[in-house]
Amino acid sequence: MIEEKISLVNNVLTDRLNKTIMGLLCIQENWEIAKDFGNQIINLEENTTVGMTLRTLQENKISNNTNFDVLNSYALVIAELVCKTLDIKYRNPKRFYWNYYKPGEKGEYHEDLQGLPNKNLISILYTLNTTDGYVEFEKGGRYPDVSGQAKVFRCTQKHRGVGPVKDKVRFNLNIVLEL
Repeated sequence: MIEEKISLVNNVLTDRLNKTIMGLLCIQENWEIAKDFGNQIINLEENTTVGMTLRTLQENKISNNTNFDVLNSYALVIAELVCKTLDIKYRNPKRFYWNYYKPGEKGEYHEDLQGLPNKNLISILYTLNTTDGYVEFEKGGRYPDVSGQAKVFRCTQKHRGVGPVKDKVRFNLNIVLEL
């Protein structure tokens, strides 16, 4: 069971598989500016966007886009491996959101699936490439991007993604699972 802390699982997938996934992400056409419940998509004070999102599974519904089948298969494998390592039993995946950040982009603090009953939900934030970007928790500090690492936490923990400074791109996957 996940407490009110962040659990780390390293080396979930190999760098080779992560690069394969990033290659698939780069040819997708359905990217959109990221938006979390109630948040602005553009930070007017800092003149930046909050990154991009590719939604391949949302509220248990798989997109009609058949190109997403392979990405969803990878996401499910990642969820299974992480949950096996941490001995987490889950009922089903609620969403798979692939995130893409360029230098200078920064998300807003948010809860995953905010506005819905989420006490029986966990998030897995899986990093595809090592960068100088990071995920930051409102209460809990910063966790740098490490390729193949999963950060597991309760959906109620406010967090945000922060894009790289020197690196050109940051890719990660946000998985939400119902316990």
